[in-house]
Amino acid sequence: MRAGNRFVLAGALALFVALPVAAEPLALDVLRATPGFDSRAHEPIVSIYLRPASVKAFFELTRENVGRNVELRIDGKRVTKTVIGQPITGGVFQVDGNFTRDEAREIAGRLNTGASKVEVEVVAD
Repeated sequence: MRAGNRFVLAGALALFVALPVAAEPLALDVLRATPGFDSRAHEPIVSIYLRPASVKAFFELTRENVGRNVELRIDGKRVTKTVIGQPITGGVFQVDGNFTRDEAREIAGRLNTGASKVEVEVVAD
C-alpha cells in the first residue's frame, strides 16, 4: 500500500495526515526464470528476469516504496514477503521461499512456459 495525503481539519488547526492508499497488485511479465542455490543463505532460489515493460514498472514500484513490505505471489500463492531495501533496477531479482531444489526447478519451469502468473504487491506490516 502506498501512502496518500489528506488534510484533516481539527477545529482551527489543519493536520497533514498520511493515509494508506490501496493499490492493485503489479502483474509481472517474465522473460525467463532459472533455479539456483544461494550459497550465503544455503537455500534454493529462483532468479527471475523480466521483460522490458515489467522492468520499468517494477523499478517504479520499488523506487516509490523503499522501506515498505512487498509480497510476491506466483499463481496466487505468496512465495515471499520482504521489505524493499532499495529500488530494483535491471529487471532481475531472486526469490527465496524455503523451496526445495525440486520446487525451485518446478517454479522456474512453470514461469518459463508462461503458465504461471507473477504478481507483486505492497502490503501492510
